[in-house]
Amino acid sequence: MNVSFFSQSYEAKWGRTPKIQAQAEKEAGEAMTESFVEQIKAHAQRDAKKGVYMDQPYIQMTLNHMRETVSPNRKGLIAQAAPLLRAAEDSQDPLWQAYERMMDKLSGKEYSIKVQGGRVGQTAEIYSPDGEMIAGYNSLGSGWTEIQTKAESKFLDNATVVYAEAYRQARAGLKAAAQEDSQPAYTLDVQA
Repeated sequence: MNVSFFSQSYEAKWGRTPKIQAQAEKEAGEAMTESFVEQIKAHAQRDAKKGVYMDQPYIQMTLNHMRETVSPNRKGLIAQAAPLLRAAEDSQDPLWQAYERMMDKLSGKEYSIKVQGGRVGQTAEIYSPDGEMIAGYNSLGSGWTEIQTKAESKFLDNATVVYAEAYRQARAGLKAAAQEDSQPAYTLDVQA
């Protein structure tokens, strides 16, 4: 993690640069393995039989796969940022002294952190190597907030498309089977 003042591009911060978009496509595509797609379809079929769209087991499975394959290690990065926030709160000159103390510990890492604060409150933002914000902190409000990356968003979009199509097909199959079962059986008894 590199701790320093830096000018953050608005487009990079929110994942809108062509480089971030291309990387998001690649990461999301790689995460959509054949076995994962089959798991999605199996969940969609089970959910269709229950009449529930995106039941909790499907959501958990998808989020777990996303965390394993696409998401940055936010917990680790937040743990590295915590001492910096405490230093910013306790220092006489919180911003500069905190940066100076933490610079050696955090230099050479891929991710960057931007911290501002003092005794009244602290804020922090953690950025990916491409400059996309992945987490933010506000001591006066919500604490840590995970910011969904473009890769995570694209992955969830891809998974949703697969699920929706499989669910639609399963529901159509169930409806057709129900219609067949409800058709009365006609017999014709002809006597000459």
